[in-house]
Amino acid sequence: MNVANFIVCIDGNANQGECMARGILAALTPEYVPGTFSFSFSNTQRSENSIIRNQKKLGVIERLSDDWNGNGANSFSKELVDKVRLLLDEILHQPEIFPTAGDSIQLEYDRNNGQHLEFEISENNDIEVYEELLDGKTEEYSIPFDVNSINEVLRRFYDE
Repeated sequence: MNVANFIVCIDGNANQGECMARGILAALTPEYVPGTFSFSFSNTQRSENSIIRNQKKLGVIERLSDDWNGNGANSFSKELVDKVRLLLDEILHQPEIFPTAGDSIQLEYDRNNGQHLEFEISENNDIEVYEELLDGKTEEYSIPFDVNSINEVLRRFYDE
């Protein structure tokens, strides 16, 4: 696939680089249907298929070269990708995964009730968390890079 010819935008707020990265990742998603340029955010349960899908996405992210978004974004280090790979084997729910222009990898979760959760994982030992709550408010905070901390946030998010 020629990346330059596969620039798609899934939401109107994304910049061209995010659209390109999401398009690449959408092509690897089982829910992807050629011509629709969309994929589902509902498959976040911990299943072998979702873990394999996410490992494939990480492989694509690991192979992105410098300037992958057309705006000078850096490529991703093997250390960061491996860090996220290890998390995927241990977290309670599988996310949607996206590269960011800020040298991080973002794990996203959406619920049918409108709640949204993001973990932004970078080279440092903290994870930035962003939540959109039921009441419309948002919260931003940091947690340690630790599977137990992530799973605690996920349990709360999914009311478990």
